[in-house]
Amino acid sequence: MIDDDQTTQDLWLTIEGLFHANKQSRATFLSHDFHSMTQGNSSITVHYQRMKTLADALRDVGHPIQDSQLVLNLLHGLNPRFSNTIEDIANSTAGFPSLDQARDMLTLKELRLANKEKISNSTTLLARNSSSSSSFDCMGGCRPPSGSIQTGGSSSSNGHGGKKKWQKKGSDGF
Repeated sequence: MIDDDQTTQDLWLTIEGLFHANKQSRATFLSHDFHSMTQGNSSITVHYQRMKTLADALRDVGHPIQDSQLVLNLLHGLNPRFSNTIEDIANSTAGFPSLDQARDMLTLKELRLANKEKISNSTTLLARNSSSSSSFDCMGGCRPPSGSIQTGGSSSSNGHGGKKKWQKKGSDGF
């Protein structure tokens, strides 16, 4: 709505008025998103970056967030698997950590948990493979253990149902 007699300054003030009218509602929505965010299954880095983006947007609309509030908000929505680290950060005797220090502590914990999970998964996989290989039946396709020789026949009359028997070299006079 530009009138022929409207100046550039009038137009600027109109645009600024629209921006400021939207500013408070924008701050309300951003504040709600900021204070209700949770980590879910995302990484610490993704969660931190999402929170930082909301904090920057709040600052841009005139509602800056203090560093201690950023730390508390970061801790508030974390996955429960970080509960011990949350307590360590919140109860730190060396003083309340900065946002970057809190993020670093949480990232380190996340790496430890990931390594622990890998080790646990590897152990489980090895245990499964070990139990399944002991019950594995080699019918004519498996190789004997190194340093072993075949004894007995391959017919079912040997009392072993057609399975071959293997012995280490050196036993029974070989």
